[in-house]
Amino acid sequence: MLMGGDVVTEVKIPHGGHWSGFQRAEFLNVIYEAVSKNPKVRLHTNKRVTDVETVSDREMKVAFEDGTEATADLVIGADGIHSTVRSKYLQDKAIFSGTVAYRGLIPTDKVREFWPIEDSDVAGFWSQQGKAFLTYPPF
Repeated sequence: MLMGGDVVTEVKIPHGGHWSGFQRAEFLNVIYEAVSKNPKVRLHTNKRVTDVETVSDREMKVAFEDGTEATADLVIGADGIHSTVRSKYLQDKAIFSGTVAYRGLIPTDKVREFWPIEDSDVAGFWSQQGKAFLTYPPF
């Protein structure tokens, strides 16, 4: 993931592969850090979007459930599969894929003695038919 030219997270994959990604909390932190450094930019949190409308080539209007509105030159719809922003641009219907994800947090010091990766700051991904296990480094 590139943010202002900086690599946010880079995962080393054996055999020369490359994958970049990050956890949701890390994604939100990257956005917050970028926004907080620019006094001209405003981040709206704890709001539910009800509509997004293109006003011009450089401006969008966002309506919120609480009746407030905002204009923006960039709107990031990171509010899930039933996203109001997503539905404005993709007319597909979300369907259940049959996949369920369980998430949890385990302190690194609790697994260090049997952890298969020497560098605990590297994400890991293991898979086999019908199963996958993904880890993110602490941030």
